[in-house]
Amino acid sequence: MTERDVVTWNLMIEGYLQDGQIDKVFHTCHRMLESYLKFDFVTLASVIMACVQYFSLALRWWVQLLMVMQSETILNQM
Repeated sequence: MTERDVVTWNLMIEGYLQDGQIDKVFHTCHRMLESYLKFDFVTLASVIMACVQYFSLALRWWVQLLMVMQSETILNQM
């Protein structure tokens, strides 16, 4: 696969989440951001679920910051 879009990233993230590989969820999210793609509401839902499973307060703050930074983009998608 030469080019990944948001749907492709979401599928990878969701697969890792369902498999319980929480560290790979966050690593994949980081790689997604490095590729200059923005999270959509599906991505954020997966990341929030990963945070709940991981019980990480620091990661919850990171997700909250991303939500604030990308809120306009996400709201426009709804």
